[in-house]
Amino acid sequence: MPTLRGQVLMTGQTGHTSWRAAPGEAATLSVDVLVSENATALGVVVETKNADELDTSAVSATDGSFSITAAGVTSQRVTGVKQLVRIKVTATSENLEDEEYVRFRILQILWERN
Repeated sequence: MPTLRGQVLMTGQTGHTSWRAAPGEAATLSVDVLVSENATALGVVVETKNADELDTSAVSATDGSFSITAAGVTSQRVTGVKQLVRIKVTATSENLEDEEYVRFRILQILWERN
């Protein structure tokens, strides 16, 4: 049986990528949800800030906040990106009694050069 790769988040967990330099002010982000257990949703936020700002001053890029509720690839174009960017993901579910999870991969960001 082939191995499913990707990250796993249990319901209620949040994760971040590391900060990376943004080579443009707009990009298309794609996330591939491999498994979504019991209608677990994956919230995605593209956070951005300038290099001289603290992490706490990060804001969401324009159109940089969306939710994925089904398996498959979802793409979102974001604008208003500053010097640095990271992606925040959160697993949520309406049914909090069970151990539910989502398995996903953040695909390569397609940058629109300035």
